[in-house]
Amino acid sequence: MRIILARTAGFCMGVKRAMEKVLSVARRERDPVFTYGPLIHNRQVVDMLEARGVCARTDFAGIPPGTVLLRAHGVPPDVVEQLRAAGFDVVDGTCPHVLKGQRSIARESAAGYRIVIVGDRDHDEVVGLAGHATGPCHIIASVDEARTVPLEGRVLVVAQTTFNDALFREIVAALREREPDIKVVDSICSATSNRQAEARELATQVDAMIVVGGFHSANTRRLAEVARSTGTPTYHVETAGELDLADLAPYETIGVTAGASTPSWITNTVLERLRGLERASSRPARFRALLAGIIIDGNVLVAASAAALTYAVTKLLELDVGGFGGRVRLMLAAFGYIFSGYVLGRGGESDGPRGGPTRRGEFYRAHRAWMAAASVVLSIIAVAALVSFRRWPAVGLLGLSYATAILYGLTVSPGERGLARFLRNVPASKDMLAAAGWMVATVLVPVSAAGGASAPAGVIVAVFVLGLAFIRSVMFDFSDVTADRLLGRDTLPALIGVRRARAALAVLAVGLVVVLGAGVERGVIGGPHYWILLSPAYVLCYLLAFGQYLMTSEHRCALVVDAGFFLTALVCYLAGALGGV
Repeated sequence: MRIILARTAGFCMGVKRAMEKVLSVARRERDPVFTYGPLIHNRQVVDMLEARGVCARTDFAGIPPGTVLLRAHGVPPDVVEQLRAAGFDVVDGTCPHVLKGQRSIARESAAGYRIVIVGDRDHDEVVGLAGHATGPCHIIASVDEARTVPLEGRVLVVAQTTFNDALFREIVAALREREPDIKVVDSICSATSNRQAEARELATQVDAMIVVGGFHSANTRRLAEVARSTGTPTYHVETAGELDLADLAPYETIGVTAGASTPSWITNTVLERLRGLERASSRPARFRALLAGIIIDGNVLVAASAAALTYAVTKLLELDVGGFGGRVRLMLAAFGYIFSGYVLGRGGESDGPRGGPTRRGEFYRAHRAWMAAASVVLSIIAVAALVSFRRWPAVGLLGLSYATAILYGLTVSPGERGLARFLRNVPASKDMLAAAGWMVATVLVPVSAAGGASAPAGVIVAVFVLGLAFIRSVMFDFSDVTADRLLGRDTLPALIGVRRARAALAVLAVGLVVVLGAGVERGVIGGPHYWILLSPAYVLCYLLAFGQYLMTSEHRCALVVDAGFFLTALVCYLAGALGGV
């Protein structure tokens, strides 16, 4: 089976803007936060917001004043007046394209124009648009209605942003046959028209179409209508669980598109289920999927990369840790800590995802028992490995690492309070906490276990590890942002934007090259000498050449990014095996 995903599936600009606003308000406000009606027409997203304490309602009688965010579809002006009169703070989450239609109606209606709105009469957006008219206003949705609607005087025609683009043009043509001088505001969102055109084209190239999105979402229903109009069998589903795999199995090529109010993480689960049809008929494919799940989603790869980085640190700092056996114990300590630390984070993701489930969070949900047991066992091994050095400050530092991991877990958990709430509002706090945990476990703990190291070398290596770990954390943030798992200001991409964040990471990678190069030049860093620069150079390469490619897959991101830690260890090992270069 071949699966083709439409280019523009996922949240549109207006929906993403509204989601970012409501999550920002929810993090900032201690008073109750509401949305006026469903923020968008997607049940899964509304449920996610309710899990974070943001409730959708339209009746505020008897409700203590708090903050109300206006839905992306907009509301009539009298609703805003009533809310403010009742003491509520009102935050406008209306889509800019909807605002364009509202303002046109308010302005031209006040100037004496008759308003004709082309859209679904009972749709929230259309109700809001009509509320801005102060004179005659009519709502139509068909060519037949266009031939009978009153057109006396000056007329302004405005479209619902999610209306069928082709039908809107037919309706306008019918209106102009009767009244050539009507004024038209084509307020159909470009994202809507582009998706419809793309769905129509894709439907002609495949054997079946799947449209993902809320059953109450007008733009998603339009996509399904457009796909069906081509004669291609079309299935409209809200979630992957609604797919009938038996019906889909005979098709060789399936196209997938999604509404503008459908987060990409829901579409991704649909794609994953479809790919399961391919794996079901292939034993090697099933084995590869199981292996990838255990190694990547099960934290084995990230823990092993921490162990590899610890080995590299002992070589770079030329630590006296009792030879190979001492290095193995330090690597076990790092492996156990990172595995356990990320289990805490996975628990937060699985119990209350920021904006949708991750593959790693879902894996934890399915295998919670054995992962928790493995975490306890590996934590005991980590502590025992350090106790064998009889360096108690090292054990204390490992405890500090675990405290950092707990704070990290709290920042990804729902309903955070106190310190966790404070940290969530510190810019890029999650990324910095993750990097700090790595630095303590892979640098400070080994240095303490060895009884100390050269201060200049220790600082340079600590900065190097801190930078690598920070980049790793942000790379997974990119993956989450791309999948519409809307992150807060505690992550760099959400704080400054994906493009700026990628540029910042590239600058950081260049900075690591400069810092390491200066350390080698001055004889502070030993071991592999200039060959160690391959590590930050590798990071720079995947940021510049494959950054966008990695953002679309958690597994690709993990494989490529964590390979950098193994490269660092390999360079250090080869330098020692060859007697230095």
